[in-house]
Amino acid sequence: MNLSRYSNLVDPRLLFAGILSVAVIGGAAITLHLRTPAVSYDYFTDALPKTKQDNITTWIDGNIAHEKKLSAKDKAAFIRIIEASDRKQHTTFDRPVYIDQAGDAVSGSSCTVKFKFCDYSILIAREVTPNFVHGDMRIISLTEEALRITLRRDNSAETISILSTDHQTRNIRFMFTLGGWVQKTSEVTSNTPIRNHDETLELSGKLSGINYYPSSAPWNEFWTEFPEDEILKDLLLIKNLGGNSVRIFLNHADFTAAESKDLSKERLMRFLNFCEDYDIKVVVTLFDLRPQYQMSNWAKDAKYVDDIVGQIGDHPALFAIDLKNQADLDFENWGQDSVTAWLGVMAHSARAANPDIKLTIGWSDYLAVDAMTTNIDFISYHDYRDLDGLSSRLSYVKAKANGKPVMITEIGTTRWSPFSTQGKSAKKQAQRLQTQLSGLDSADGIFVWTLNDFDHVSTDVVGRRPWRRKQQQHFGLYNIHGAPLPAAQIFKNHNSNL
Repeated sequence: MNLSRYSNLVDPRLLFAGILSVAVIGGAAITLHLRTPAVSYDYFTDALPKTKQDNITTWIDGNIAHEKKLSAKDKAAFIRIIEASDRKQHTTFDRPVYIDQAGDAVSGSSCTVKFKFCDYSILIAREVTPNFVHGDMRIISLTEEALRITLRRDNSAETISILSTDHQTRNIRFMFTLGGWVQKTSEVTSNTPIRNHDETLELSGKLSGINYYPSSAPWNEFWTEFPEDEILKDLLLIKNLGGNSVRIFLNHADFTAAESKDLSKERLMRFLNFCEDYDIKVVVTLFDLRPQYQMSNWAKDAKYVDDIVGQIGDHPALFAIDLKNQADLDFENWGQDSVTAWLGVMAHSARAANPDIKLTIGWSDYLAVDAMTTNIDFISYHDYRDLDGLSSRLSYVKAKANGKPVMITEIGTTRWSPFSTQGKSAKKQAQRLQTQLSGLDSADGIFVWTLNDFDHVSTDVVGRRPWRRKQQQHFGLYNIHGAPLPAAQIFKNHNSNL
């Protein structure tokens, strides 16, 4: 840009400074917008379909004559047509009703504040199976089974809630024309409501456990490294301390990426087998460091839940599924209703995969527990607050639990401090653990964070501040060299009284 031509109108240096200021301010605004999750409740726009949706609908091969002649290209075409046809259906009334993913395309003009409510549905956990293939390959009939989630958006209050969840079955017929495959009919043959699960879980005894990662492979390294000898040694330690349970965390990326998911699931089964050998029950946390609640992820997340629960749901060592670790920490950025709606969908997905599965949600704080008490079997929360009020906080949660068991799935104390010696901090850790275990004794389960110190903690977990990584490295009952700390004996003494 040639600034000299404007020299008779304005000082070029002032003009350049003005342009630079606008660029800096604009860049900062764009950066802030990109880094901050949307909280405008514009769920439809967020859920706009992507071009590639290979893993939203699953093809199930049957035993139909001529089916073997269907190519992979044909099967992919059927799925694309089904998903696209759903998105094109919509009807607008005084209270709009959007069918399937149709709401995605009409959000800007139809679901606005001029309507008090917008009711709409999405289909997740979708599976299609051929039930008829004509001999000349010109007609095919498919059966689609899915979970239909019907939601309501209240524009006046800017909230979203689940109205119903149904098992739906459709028969869909295609014909082959000069232009390719065309969907001719779609008929709903059954629509069975899934009732909210609100049964009372009866426990045979209390759980006393450990939040577990191997010392050398914490967080997202657990399933990529899987140090088997170390894991077996740790499980024996937990058993010798009198512990009867562990809580573990799955790294979503490892269990969904094509190159790693099979190995990760195999390692998860091996871990459960190890725990069965030691008579240790396992609480498996499905989602941890993945705060993504937009509706465009729901189908994929439900498929992940179905995949994991379908594989491990009947394992003898599995005690329960923790749907999401500390989901309440995402309320501020994503909206409580968005988070709880997602949790409700994941709960229904888990029960669709295994109706007998036990579910919970590991809230980060006791005040969050009443955000969702249906569709889960026991209430669980974490207590890192001051020691004063331990018992009263537990009493508060029990009152909210409506008779359901209550567990504190994280307690613990770091020994790291820039102002105290190792010996002094270890003694304080033991004293605090003693007070916590005593004050929470009436709970149905307590899980300590953690068994071991860690020799490193990724910045992906706690950020780049070195003191936060140091704190997280020193919560263990055993130090980095495997030597027991005073808190280990406190935990063992507690378990001897169970």
